[in-house]
Amino acid sequence: MVRMAIVGMGGMGNMHLGIYNRLESVEVVAVCDKDVKKLKAGQTEQQINIGTGGGTLDLSKVKLYRSLNKLLADPAVEAVDICVPTPLHKRYAVAALQAGKHVLCEKPMGKSPREAMEMVDAAEASGKTLMIAQCIRFWPEYAYLKEAVDSSRLGRLLSLQMWRYSAPPTWGWQNWFMQGKKSGGALLDLHVHDVDFVISAFGKPSAVSSQGAVGPSGEIDAIVTQYSYGPDKIITTTGNWCLADGFYMAYLAIFEKGHIQYDLRLQPALEEVTAEGKKTPEVSSDDG
Repeated sequence: MVRMAIVGMGGMGNMHLGIYNRLESVEVVAVCDKDVKKLKAGQTEQQINIGTGGGTLDLSKVKLYRSLNKLLADPAVEAVDICVPTPLHKRYAVAALQAGKHVLCEKPMGKSPREAMEMVDAAEASGKTLMIAQCIRFWPEYAYLKEAVDSSRLGRLLSLQMWRYSAPPTWGWQNWFMQGKKSGGALLDLHVHDVDFVISAFGKPSAVSSQGAVGPSGEIDAIVTQYSYGPDKIITTTGNWCLADGFYMAYLAIFEKGHIQYDLRLQPALEEVTAEGKKTPEVSSDDG
């Protein structure tokens, strides 16, 4: 049983709380937020791009903190889940690691390689676990694709196209996502999901080529990236925060003996097609 604390009780913090409440291996023992209104019992109704937060805060079981330092001094806390805006990730993660806590930190890891490496160095020095919450590699439909790639049961992968589109995420604290200097725009906050999946599935590419356009955050909010893995494999990822409304993610993976397609908007969302016909794979109804 891991005794967890959540730092940042906005949309993502409440989403994580809802998941922890379902897990037998985790007990949320503390939460921290500078906004006292978020430290009340009950269930959040705040929407993020994949739905309502879902976390129910039981004040009889959870300590409330408005100060990170006081939370980190609590010996009952074994691990800290950091769900604050990106510019705070490095500072909060390093402080938690130095306090002897394991850390799960929301993506993106930081706004620069220097910030990321400071987090890695702190984890190595502390001997504690640091994990970035890159959830797509654990999403059932994406895990299904990874299995097909690894097993080669459909032959060699010829091409993979991935899409992730969203309306501007205005649900963040003080609308911080739309302040591109803080969030990094869709390039850093949204596109990083598919970048992470590609690297986790295929390793580091020999080259990367991207083209982007400035959008509503004032930073790159429309982006297309192509990854070089040799002459016989085409991989591209596309994402933006420029939809008028809504959110969807999708991919099309073409193999020598068939293809797999996933689109959150369709029913069924996941299909595998070969010369024998179409099938709807059974995957977990949970998310990443």
